[in-house]
Amino acid sequence: MLDGERFEVACERARLERFWRRAEKGLWEADLFKFIRRHAAPGSVFLDVGAWIGPASLFASRFADRVIAFEPDPAAADALERNIALNATNIDARRVAIDIRSGSLLLHAADGFGGSETSALTRKGEGLAADTLTLDDLAAEIPDHMAVALKVDVEGHEYQLGRALAAFVKKRQAPLHLSVHPALLDRFNAAQYAPPRARLATFAATRRLLAVLSEAGDVVLASSDAAPGFLDLLWLAGLRPREFSVVVTPRAPH
Repeated sequence: MLDGERFEVACERARLERFWRRAEKGLWEADLFKFIRRHAAPGSVFLDVGAWIGPASLFASRFADRVIAFEPDPAAADALERNIALNATNIDARRVAIDIRSGSLLLHAADGFGGSETSALTRKGEGLAADTLTLDDLAAEIPDHMAVALKVDVEGHEYQLGRALAAFVKKRQAPLHLSVHPALLDRFNAAQYAPPRARLATFAATRRLLAVLSEAGDVVLASSDAAPGFLDLLWLAGLRPREFSVVVTPRAPH
């Protein structure tokens, strides 16, 4: 059960069973389910970028006409496809990553594939050269008359995708739920710079990302529906970097 919607899911591993039990109790990203209920609607396409094992895709499939789920991690994609098969959904699963160019992207999974933290920001653990598509590729295949909403959770790669995401939101008037991972970026920066400089780089990159997104729409913290101020960012990306989510609502074109 996800936010009142019932699904059948595969739980071959104890870690996955623990996740689904937490999600069933409402202990996983309630703000994301709220976003999906608001923006995934009949006649729309929902894009799940970084779908993992499919909780957001499954939920969105009850509301949108079509769901496209992108998951390059092979073990996670296996689980995603099993969950899709168990529910006979309208989800199109693709084993590709989204990047700023078509080609390939090197990803690593520090704790092994199948977890929720396969990232382009680490070189630890198992590696994979994932095939990639761009957001322009996606825009070209979705008819102009169809509304689009997207959820993006790409474990730090959002810092590279910022301008492409803003352009997509603006062009397609697409609401965006984005997970931001300053802690992952901070660990990456710490391997490049001394500690004070690394933390400043993380804070500055997070501010730039949100500033770029704000050019396309109104940006609020998903947990509070309030615009993130300087003190919010200082806490989330400066003093104690940790994951947070924002919602970008596109502004109507003039």
